[in-house]
Amino acid sequence: MFPRNFISGIIILTLTLVFWIKLDNFLSGPIFFVFISIAFTTFLLIEFGLASFVYRPVGDRKYSPRVSLIIPAYNEEKVVYETVAAAAKSNYPRDLFEIIVVNDGSTDETMRELDRARTDFGIRAIHLERNRGKRGAIVEGFKESRGKVITVMDSDTFLSPDALYNGVQYFSDPKVGAVCGNGKVYNKGENTLTKMQDAWYDSMFTVFKGAESVFGMVTCCSGLLSFYRRKSIAGMIGSWATETFLGVPVKAGEDRSLTNIVLQPRILYSDDADDRILTSVVAKRGELVVYARNAVAYTIVPNTFKKFIRQQIRWKRGWFRGNLLAFTFMWRKHPLGSLLYYLHTILAYLTPIVVARMLLLPILKGSYLSSAYYILGLMYVGFLYAIYYAAREPRGTWPYRVLFQVTYNLLVSPFLSLFAWMTIRRDSWMTR
Repeated sequence: MFPRNFISGIIILTLTLVFWIKLDNFLSGPIFFVFISIAFTTFLLIEFGLASFVYRPVGDRKYSPRVSLIIPAYNEEKVVYETVAAAAKSNYPRDLFEIIVVNDGSTDETMRELDRARTDFGIRAIHLERNRGKRGAIVEGFKESRGKVITVMDSDTFLSPDALYNGVQYFSDPKVGAVCGNGKVYNKGENTLTKMQDAWYDSMFTVFKGAESVFGMVTCCSGLLSFYRRKSIAGMIGSWATETFLGVPVKAGEDRSLTNIVLQPRILYSDDADDRILTSVVAKRGELVVYARNAVAYTIVPNTFKKFIRQQIRWKRGWFRGNLLAFTFMWRKHPLGSLLYYLHTILAYLTPIVVARMLLLPILKGSYLSSAYYILGLMYVGFLYAIYYAAREPRGTWPYRVLFQVTYNLLVSPFLSLFAWMTIRRDSWMTR
């Protein structure tokens, strides 16, 4: 298998060729859609270039502050014990980290499993009588925590032994306020859908978050594994828990919303004020949010299309809400990082329009060749991500990346984007 840098170079060269072809055709085609094509090619060039040649993970800096690991759980009797067991095997100094699991009013045997884990691993288990949602559970864990670094992870996720230690090293830089771990799929071999998601996760984390991290502008610290400097979120954790959108309490999208707290210029609210009284405004740029490729966690992904759709609706709603805020301040960040953010966001918003114009309309007009060109374009993008993955993991699920690119962008994303926007006021855990 060819080395990664060689593959990256080939990807960038082909994208550059495509860019110049699109630019040459700018005046000969529908200007708006040629512009969209050029914008997307530009985004891919920046993304692959940064992730391949600029991003570097932080090594061992001998930094070991006290860490609190918070795991919110709701009806996870089948996996929560194994999740805790994996976390307890972390190679982080045991006297410097604590595990706090919050049972968010589960109706199954999650409480029993946590009591067993408390006996076996010395964790702290908090049992809430009433379901408060993931945010409420995280806040309860935060109140009981003592760490300078707060780590949050999902209850169906399993830490690699060095994930905690590697993730914490990034906080040796005082400008870093949050760190996103590297998500991989635990059940990738289960069926075609899980294999597709595994290939997709590689693109989301290794490529996209790697590119964002170069500027300290990771837009979403994934809920499967995130690290926060305590003082970076302490002033707003109370108001974050009671966040509303169009008058409705927000439960989902907690990871993106919490990331925005660190990224945005600081606006702090009183933790003990029910009316969210503004207590101070600090006139400074937000802190850095980076990606830790060497802090790996394995998560269980949906194994049926129905479960996958439910998850994606929840993610889309959180994405829309988070971007409404992020749009107002990301322009203050690094110019190239801001360009990456706005290109990606605007292109994502336009997906339903692009699919309608480039795929559905030509079919209705009988111009099947035009639709075929669009599908080939999607396959080309999927192939770029696939060979980038294959260069690092030749025995991985990379062949499924092309299938995911076509399926997701034609059958899932456009319609879910519209549905999520129309139902944006709805909310729930929407777990498996």
